[in-house]
Amino acid sequence: MNQKSLYYKPSGSIGPVAIVLSVVFGLIASLILGTLYGYMIYYLPFIYFNFIIVILYGFGVGSATGIGAKFGKARNSTVLGLIALCIGVLSFYFGWVSWMHALTEQNVLKVDLIAVFSKFNPSHVYSMASDIAQTGAWSIFGWTPKGFSLYLVWGVESLMIIFLTVVAAVVIIDEPFCERCNTWIQEDSTISPYPFIEDEENYKASLEKEGVELVLNQAKLETSEAKFSEYQLFVCKMCNSNQMLTVSNVELSLNSEGKEEQAKTEIAKHILLDKAQISTLKSDPNSDVIS
Repeated sequence: MNQKSLYYKPSGSIGPVAIVLSVVFGLIASLILGTLYGYMIYYLPFIYFNFIIVILYGFGVGSATGIGAKFGKARNSTVLGLIALCIGVLSFYFGWVSWMHALTEQNVLKVDLIAVFSKFNPSHVYSMASDIAQTGAWSIFGWTPKGFSLYLVWGVESLMIIFLTVVAAVVIIDEPFCERCNTWIQEDSTISPYPFIEDEENYKASLEKEGVELVLNQAKLETSEAKFSEYQLFVCKMCNSNQMLTVSNVELSLNSEGKEEQAKTEIAKHILLDKAQISTLKSDPNSDVIS
């Protein structure tokens, strides 16, 4: 079985509207979230809090960039990743400007963006960072990182922000798209339960060798269990074509409060189907169809 004919593959299209929207959304998020980021880092100078703030910042900027691209109907994760990379670098710089503004002005309500970025231009930021590295910016458990140690922390912080920005942006457009209708394809329904797939790699290899008939011939469970697999069906609502499914393992468990939690692992994503195959899956009497 040819994998190209088995799985959905995006067209790779990305127009000027998607590029502009992703940049605009990303820059706006960088300015707003960067201000919050810099001031939160200043007022909460603890490495364990900073770690969480860095994650939220990178994820927030990346999500905004991806949302802009999705509005513009971008289907090219490579180009979007490059855009997000640039946005991530700028967002790290914006965060530094905000932090240094907090160090000197300490008033987030009095911000003249033109004046702030004129004052904290890249050369000034570098010079000020060099001075701070000599004395340290914060302490933890009696240790104040300086020099190389502090540069290393800043380097890891920058890589985290940039990496999360890229990943979050690309994930946003990781959905099937109907080229005929020029619209994103939404999930139609979820069908379960099917037997839990113990050997995920072998199952996927068998699927790619035997084709979608492996899925259609899968024996269904008559009752729900704590471990099972499920099928998510995707169909374009406008033309009722471009059908596909995603096969996932699901494990149910109880947390410390006695509430049920669900852990889901995707095994095979966006397998192409035809209308007859979709009907076969939906019409099976032993499966629950959740629209």
